[in-house]
Amino acid sequence: MVIYVLPAIILPGLVLNLVSCLVFTSKELKNFSSSIYIFALLVSDTGVLIGLLFVWLEAIGYQVNHLNGVCQVWYVVCITVENYITICHPISFMVMCTKRRAVIVVTCILLLSLLLYIITPIATGVASPRSDKEVGKCWVRSEWMSVMHMMTYLDSLVTLLVPLIAVTGMLITIVLSIIHRSRWKKRLSSLPVLETAEMTPITDSKRTGAHASAQFRVAKMLFALSVSYVIMNSPSQVSRLYYLIRPRNPGDSEMTHSEGLIQLVLLYISYAHHASKFWIFVIVSKNFLKNLKQTVAELTKCRC
Repeated sequence: MVIYVLPAIILPGLVLNLVSCLVFTSKELKNFSSSIYIFALLVSDTGVLIGLLFVWLEAIGYQVNHLNGVCQVWYVVCITVENYITICHPISFMVMCTKRRAVIVVTCILLLSLLLYIITPIATGVASPRSDKEVGKCWVRSEWMSVMHMMTYLDSLVTLLVPLIAVTGMLITIVLSIIHRSRWKKRLSSLPVLETAEMTPITDSKRTGAHASAQFRVAKMLFALSVSYVIMNSPSQVSRLYYLIRPRNPGDSEMTHSEGLIQLVLLYISYAHHASKFWIFVIVSKNFLKNLKQTVAELTKCRC
């Protein structure tokens, strides 16, 4: 299953993530704060896919060590926060959602992730194979065993529980805000035309409408990214957390064969999320599609 399914996820994902990165660095999109978060998310996704590529190479006989990505989930949280501000606090959008703030947040997450996980290469090593037919295996140094045991729970808290609760909570708030605003617009539309015209000058109405429309387009794309994260990642994360904390007798295996198969399927769905952002952008964002066509046209001209 690893030999055939992983390359079908990894190889298209790497190409499409690269194309998406090029689109979000185009002139029209690169100055938006949300584009910085999305670009960082795509780079992090690409790092995870490269790590999975090493796993696949090991499965087909090429022994290459690999590292897991650590930033991806918190970039999703950042995207959800920006969407939350856009929908629930639109007045604060221009102040809070700036390009400078986005660069600072992305850099801080990267540095904190490196600081948190820098202990891993120190605490682990590679056991020498006993014969030429055997392969060296990773192992935890005895003096670091208790620290790495604590890191397992800390990792589950930092990359599973807290982000999932934060993203889900903000998504629920966003949906409730949209429902409330939709009801308010219906009430407003039921007022006489003369009254609504007197309430808002025409020029202000056009300006406000254009700004709101632009914010809505951005919010729709960010919302789709956050929802896709919850749908495609939460099943594998929740099951992983369950198997980690559930009580078991000494000597028992962590999971049965059927449980392992279910966990593997959920894990592949989670892997597919790292490769599916391009299709989410194409389906949800007309602006992305327009800039994609421009980017492809520019690349074609360069080759000619």
